[in-house]
Amino acid sequence: MRLLVAIYLMALVTIYLRTWLMGGFGQALLFALRNAVFNKLQDLPVAFFSQNKAGDLISRVNNDTDKINQFFSSR
Repeated sequence: MRLLVAIYLMALVTIYLRTWLMGGFGQALLFALRNAVFNKLQDLPVAFFSQNKAGDLISRVNNDTDKINQFFSSR
């Protein structure tokens, strides 16, 4: 009985640690990705923005980063 309780407690702790570590890693990755995308958008010429709608660009960036966030949140 004690062994079973110990195994359950170990499983609980490892699941918690995995979730905590993956959440931290995912947030750090998203922060770096969003900064890289923002810096890239800042470096693009003005002609790029006259050919592409700003709303489409923002929607695409938000959608892509949200998918990555969902991936790390579900783990």
